[in-house]
Formats: sequence, structure tokens, C-alpha cells
Amino acid sequence: YNGTYNTDPQWSPCGDRIVYAGRTDGQFQVFSISPEGGDPIQLTCSGNNENPSWSPDGRQILFSSTRTGHEKALFVMYADGRGQRMLLRYSNGAGIANWGPNRF
Repeated sequence: YNGTYNTDPQWSPCGDRIVYAGRTDGQFQVFSISPEGGDPIQLTCSGNNENPSWSPDGRQILFSSTRTGHEKALFVMYADGRGQRMLLRYSNGAGIANWGPNRF
């Protein structure tokens, strides 16, 4: 447990990590934790960051964020939190994005 409220848990494809959004200091951040227990690792730090979703290969995490202002944006990062980059902005009425299976 970390923060005052945790939501959106997602198991990694190989089952060795769980990502979730946890509220700390009034904002949601993305955390990663081992299913065996231990301390969670905070992967994001600015804006509200929610709705984490693993890529099918487990190497990346997709998430929504307000770090660019009041509008939400879709971001992607490596599983360890490095390489965070914005993919696109979207309206607040849009749904939650998730990775799909690899297909042609």
C-alpha cells in the first residue's frame, strides 16, 4: 500500500510486476511493485498520472497524464519509468487507452 488511495492494478504479461495508480500529495502517480511484496517504486512524479497499461511484451507502460496542463495526454514509458514521452492529447470525455495484442 502506498498513498491514500490505489487504483487500476495491472499485472505484467510475465507476472513479475504489478503497476497501479496511487494518490500521494493529492495527485495520482504510477507505481510498480513485486507481487511478492516489498517497497513500491514510483515511476512518475508530475501531474496526475493514471490508468497504467502494460505493452504485450511487458517492456513499456501506457498511461494518461495531466502533466502538460489541464487537458489529458497519453504517455508511454519503459517499465522502469525511463523514457517518458507524450503520444497525443485528448479530451476529458475520452475513454481509457489500453494496449492491444500484436496483430498485422
